[in-house]
Amino acid sequence: MKRIGGKKPLYTYVQEEILELIKSWDHSKPLPSETDLSKQMGVSRSTVREAIQNLEKSDILFKRHGVGTFIHHKGVSVVTALNNLHGIQNIVRSMGKEPSFKEQVLQMVKADAEICTVLGTEEGTPVIEVSLVYLADDVEIIKGISYLSPDLYADNPEGFMEKIRIHGEEGHSLFRIIDDETVSGVDHTVAQIEALAAGPEIGEALNIAPSNPIIRLKETHFSREGKAIMFSLDYIDTNRFELLVVRKRSF
Repeated sequence: MKRIGGKKPLYTYVQEEILELIKSWDHSKPLPSETDLSKQMGVSRSTVREAIQNLEKSDILFKRHGVGTFIHHKGVSVVTALNNLHGIQNIVRSMGKEPSFKEQVLQMVKADAEICTVLGTEEGTPVIEVSLVYLADDVEIIKGISYLSPDLYADNPEGFMEKIRIHGEEGHSLFRIIDDETVSGVDHTVAQIEALAAGPEIGEALNIAPSNPIIRLKETHFSREGKAIMFSLDYIDTNRFELLVVRKRSF
């Protein structure tokens, strides 16, 4: 490690080395451990720890307990107006980025009280749950969980889940799948916006610190007949996915 003069604290040189390292580092992987970095740089672990702590305070690095130290993604990668319904994949494409997803899970779950109230079913009714992480150019932007009304798939939930899986792999949104596979179609959505901390589970899914602020959209999607057919929870990292709201004067 190069040191120019001796006026600067040693940890600042370590910070500079780490900043150089992360320029070419895979953001999905943890940085080398404090022990490994101290050996590579020829300094003590306490010096490396002080450098990392300063980079955490600067929102450049964050620690994931039991896993390691990670690099924060910087900058908004996708922007959309909240009053538009396009489907996340289409929004990502419109920004000139490549949409993809990971960790997709399709399963039947028993509807809790909130889901039942929204979808108008009895508590404990089996409903399809679709859970996945959306990416733009391989960067995690949204963790989405959707619950589908039994009215969409009647007595064949397994067949409908298979159609979701196939169409999803082809890059189609849930809106498009519902339009293509049912007579209902999504006409409009009512969204409730909440600000909260990511927490361990969502933080891990979006590759951000659990303390990171995120937006949760609770969305009820209605058919053209005005019936609630889907309830969604979207956990959005607003450092990567920016929401705009158009407000019109009403007086």
